[in-house]
Amino acid sequence: MNQIKEFDEIKTLINSLREEVKGVRSELKGLIEIQQRLIHERLGVPVPPAPKEFGEEPGTSKNKIEITDASESGRIKISGKTFDYNNTIKAAGQAKWDGSSKTWSMSIDALDNLILGLESCKLVRDKDFTVKVSKNSSKDSGFGSGF
Repeated sequence: MNQIKEFDEIKTLINSLREEVKGVRSELKGLIEIQQRLIHERLGVPVPPAPKEFGEEPGTSKNKIEITDASESGRIKISGKTFDYNNTIKAAGQAKWDGSSKTWSMSIDALDNLILGLESCKLVRDKDFTVKVSKNSSKDSGFGSGF
């Protein structure tokens, strides 16, 4: 019976430590942002955007959607931060989710619709999403041919 009581006390202690660590991380993030702003103001250079998560730099592929050639001919692969835009990707046409690689796959013919859909969600090309599709992947040389 004594061991169960000790185990419960340890669990409580661990949970309180977890909460303290979350608080310290949050305070640390704020202090780092303040320090960066002060340094940039002192040097007279523009302040870069703050990271979304502690240790995660803005503009990394984790924050972007990347559209690239897939190994299958005539298909493209959509990867990156797609969760919030899965309905837009589906609406572009015949998108298939591959859970093992955590990517979407669709026909290159739907690329134009996909780009227009992402832009209608207020995403900016080359900032929020990138398109790296070669011209050889498309049958025609239209809008979605890798420009």
